[in-house]
Amino acid sequence: MQSSEATVVVIDDEPPARKSIIALLEVNRLKTIEFASAEQFLADLPHLPLNVCLITDITLHGMNGIELLQELKERKTAIPTIVITGHADIPLAVKAMRHGAVSFLEKPCKGDELLQTIDLAFQLQTQKQGEHKRNREILQRLQTLTKKERAVLDLLIEGDANKQIAMRLEIGLRTAEKRRADIFTKMKTDSLARLVQMTSSVGYQPNDLSL
Repeated sequence: MQSSEATVVVIDDEPPARKSIIALLEVNRLKTIEFASAEQFLADLPHLPLNVCLITDITLHGMNGIELLQELKERKTAIPTIVITGHADIPLAVKAMRHGAVSFLEKPCKGDELLQTIDLAFQLQTQKQGEHKRNREILQRLQTLTKKERAVLDLLIEGDANKQIAMRLEIGLRTAEKRRADIFTKMKTDSLARLVQMTSSVGYQPNDLSL
């Protein structure tokens, strides 16, 4: 279930529909914020709580739901979003999902279905936040490696053994082994498979000059 700080934002330009969803959520003790347009939501976005799930109608005056998803993506603002519509439209649903929507529901939304979808949205948000934190820690560890250790790391990722690394870098075997051990210590792992997985998860490539 969601934490007590979780907030659901509802965007719908039809007051009755918006109030109906708000009433359902508040009966289930969820904090809510409502907007009549995507533009109003975006204007207030910097002031919204961190733990937010968004429910937006696909058809809005001004910026529509798909355009809102595109705008959030361009801003690199990861908010789990549930798109609702008054008309079942499979191509539109696919388009919404491709732009990052968690789910696509038809009005009038069934109470249990909407609540379950909101719960899923918050679970996905928690998962993504955890992944973001882990990736940030991996990047920080990579930045502690020296240039010489990075050269060894690049060859480890390519699958070279210690002897091959020593030959390719023209260093002694013991030096290659020590640098490998130092890499494992700094990256906080003792598994080559895990090391490869970690670097892959953050998009690291051999000879990556961005770090």
